[in-house]
Amino acid sequence: PEVTTVVGNTTYSAEFKEVLRSYTITWLDDGDNVIDITTFAYGTVPSTEIQPIKASTAEYTYTFTGWTPVVTTTTGNATYKAQFSATVNSYTITWANDDNSILDSVILAYGEIPKTEIVPTKASTAQYTYTFAGWSPVVTSVTGEATYKAQYSSQVRSYMIYWMGDNNEVLQSESVNYGEIPKFTAATPAKVSSAKYTYVFTGWSPEMAIVRESAV
Repeated sequence: PEVTTVVGNTTYSAEFKEVLRSYTITWLDDGDNVIDITTFAYGTVPSTEIQPIKASTAEYTYTFTGWTPVVTTTTGNATYKAQFSATVNSYTITWANDDNSILDSVILAYGEIPKTEIVPTKASTAQYTYTFAGWSPVVTSVTGEATYKAQYSSQVRSYMIYWMGDNNEVLQSESVNYGEIPKFTAATPAKVSSAKYTYVFTGWSPEMAIVRESAV
């Protein structure tokens, strides 16, 4: 009974109240950094409102998949570590002509080597023809979004130039590069005199000029 003043022999029996014990539960990210500390009573299932995240890298995106060890009812202090699955990132690779027009576009996973079956072309001008010479920058394995631009080597075009005689016979012909002035190196043209006239060579028609196309 409750303790009172002594009036005779008395026996007191101890009484106890059960208090459910609580334990500390520690939650870690996958790098062993503490992201939350909670307290849960014995026999309850611990949880945390913190949603673990792991920053993406150029190569991977990470998704939280659960805890290790598997969360179970509380029987003592415990530590749980976040687990993540990794997904390889993909990027858009663009192939462009030298006028920035899009030739091809593909999506490739990190680490793959980009390639295209497109062979770029560039229209000739009066002065130049163009030959595909590769891509800029140099094609490398995928580490992010990238655009490769076609590069060309140029060759000066040549044109046939004909010098014609008075009777439309070819006196000389040669291939001359665009921008050069053709030179007549054969004998000076002559025209047979008639009873009335003698003829003196005075030049060419049209006058010689910088080559921009084939000419007669």
